[in-house]
Amino acid sequence: MGSGEKRTRPEWLPSADELETHTYSMAIPGADPTLDVLVVRMMVVVVTDTMVDFALMHQTRLHPWQPFTNAVMADASHHDEVHLHRYGRSGLADVQDPVVIFEPIEDLNDLQEGYCQAYDIIVVEWEENKRRWNDA
Repeated sequence: MGSGEKRTRPEWLPSADELETHTYSMAIPGADPTLDVLVVRMMVVVVTDTMVDFALMHQTRLHPWQPFTNAVMADASHHDEVHLHRYGRSGLADVQDPVVIFEPIEDLNDLQEGYCQAYDIIVVEWEENKRRWNDA
């Protein structure tokens, strides 16, 4: 999409008054929960609890007394693709341009498939994500 083009709201995305956002943290299997956590943000349709947007964040730190920071985040915030942001320990900015991991999102099934692919990258590859974060 070019810089002058305006994004259109997908037909499958209900109006804002029909949506609510839930955010929660959980342990990453195999990781020390005092150092690495998965933060999930989901926007869902209130009546059906159907997911219509998400962000998955692997948050990490070197020591338990430090604040958590993003190592990697996958999201579908533009409603047309799922992309991955990678961060470095040296700062909060992306250490590279976002990487598209699923496109196009044309319906809720595509969104769910993008979520599954993002989950695998965030959770299954958490050790690689942490190493990359620590080295950047």
